[in-house]
Amino acid sequence: MHLLSTTTLFGQLYETDLRLRPSGAAGLLCCHIDGFETYQHNEAWTWEHLALTRARPVAGATALEDEITAFREALLAQPVDASQVCKDVQEMRARIASAKAPSGPWDAKIGRGMLQEIELMSQTGALIEGCRAQSVVEGLHAAARCGVLRQDEAAQLEETYGMLWAVQVASKLLSEKPISPEDIGKGGAAFLLRDTGAETLDALATEMTRRGAQAGDIIDRALGTGESQGGVD
Repeated sequence: MHLLSTTTLFGQLYETDLRLRPSGAAGLLCCHIDGFETYQHNEAWTWEHLALTRARPVAGATALEDEITAFREALLAQPVDASQVCKDVQEMRARIASAKAPSGPWDAKIGRGMLQEIELMSQTGALIEGCRAQSVVEGLHAAARCGVLRQDEAAQLEETYGMLWAVQVASKLLSEKPISPEDIGKGGAAFLLRDTGAETLDALATEMTRRGAQAGDIIDRALGTGESQGGVD
């Protein structure tokens, strides 16, 4: 854990939340692959299967990595109740919103229609369709293929995600803390505008708000009408 969370010149290597391991704080820090598979089949919640849509081995023996990958793909290929997944995700959104508010108007990650919510929508589509691909864009395409999103909605979320991701990356490079126009200076502002293609910071802030609201409306509709979607029961 020390190696994973060590602090480098560029910040923390990997932010790791041990509460998210199987069985939470009561679970073992490490478990055998057999125990992991049993847990995923019999005890895992929807959000844990959502996380599995983007999971990938990062270190270890090649044989173990292959076994984990094969298990992940086999588990995701199993049919799920699309309406139940949408209901669970909608409840998850509400809990996240009540637990953590955006840090300010320049927070591209947290908030209605922001990066975190678009990623959650992508994972929802991947889980319902059984998509093996791990990218956010592929998950949005999967949501369109299985009827959770319309094609135009998936395309709009993809475009919004790209803009918000550019803001997020530029912000992290400029400061470890939430950015504000007053703190980043002219050079920082020019860097942020160059990476996002916006003409002014005010225009960029307005565009973030507009796109976030539209993305939130799309996600509301997709999850709120989960019973009528074309997923597999």
